[in-house]
Amino acid sequence: IENLYFSSANLYRLGRNITKVLSSQFQIELSFTPSEIRGNEIDIRYFFAQYFSERYYFLDWPFPDLPEEDLTEFADFFYKITNYPMRFSIYRMYKLMIAISIHRVKNGHFIDLPNHFYKEYYPLLKSIPNFQETLAYFSKHFGLEMTPDTIAQIFISFLQNDIFLDPQEFFNSLEDNSQAR
Repeated sequence: IENLYFSSANLYRLGRNITKVLSSQFQIELSFTPSEIRGNEIDIRYFFAQYFSERYYFLDWPFPDLPEEDLTEFADFFYKITNYPMRFSIYRMYKLMIAISIHRVKNGHFIDLPNHFYKEYYPLLKSIPNFQETLAYFSKHFGLEMTPDTIAQIFISFLQNDIFLDPQEFFNSLEDNSQAR
């Protein structure tokens, strides 16, 4: 603070103003004792995704401690299972969301998981040839044990009913999804 010629009172005032702006769009707030972002974990992850997608040039990778090549390999492993058509901009956001989720999990920030993940999605993943070996491989690369819970935490953002990966999917949902309306 001294190097920035900023008083503690001004820093707290700025923090309150930032919290006010953020809370209009996300259920999050800044805290200074300890210094952290608090609130709804899903909103925190979406905030970071929006921040990184707007702040960094689309060819720049904002996570120096998480090699993009390793993350791309991880993202592709799960993406190829779905055969979901993905344009470059959506693919970039997909990778950002995965990277953010990995960082959040590594730092002990979790989302309450719906029970249907273990019933609907995890059995499909377990049926993939060499799935356990692949998880062990990525565990070494990311320094994070890839358990069913970890995989769920990383991909939960993509498994919610009110998440749309492209505009057409959103428009198609308007008739059936009251939240989309």
